[in-house]
Amino acid sequence: MSDMPGFFWIGELVALAGVSPRAIRHYHRVGVLPESARSPSGYRLYDCDDVDRLLALRALADVGVSLKDAAHSGRDTKDRLQVALNKAMVERAAIEVRISKLEAMLAHEHEFAAVYDQAVT
Repeated sequence: MSDMPGFFWIGELVALAGVSPRAIRHYHRVGVLPESARSPSGYRLYDCDDVDRLLALRALADVGVSLKDAAHSGRDTKDRLQVALNKAMVERAAIEVRISKLEAMLAHEHEFAAVYDQAVT
C-alpha cells in the first residue's frame, strides 16, 4: 500500500484488478474511471472507491458490457447487466439459426452421399 493511508499505487491497483497500467490510463481517458488523486510527488493514488469501480468495470466487461455502456452515467449496474443479457440472447439466437442451417446441410449431405453411393454401386 502507498505511504498514504487508504490509498493504493497504480501497481497495487493493477494487481488487485488484473488489468494493465495502460488499461487503467485508457479507462481514465475514455471517462469510465475518474482521474485519480496524486501524491505530492505526482504519482497516481487510488482509494477504495476507485478499486470498487475498476472491479465493477472488469466484472461488467467479463459479461459483455462495453466500456461505452459501462460509462453511461444514467444507467445503474442492473440496467447494464440487462443490456448485456439482451445482447447475449440476440447472439444466442443467431448461433441457434447457424446451428439449424448447419444441421440441415449436414442432413442433406448424408442424403446426397447415400444417393451417390447407390448410383456408383
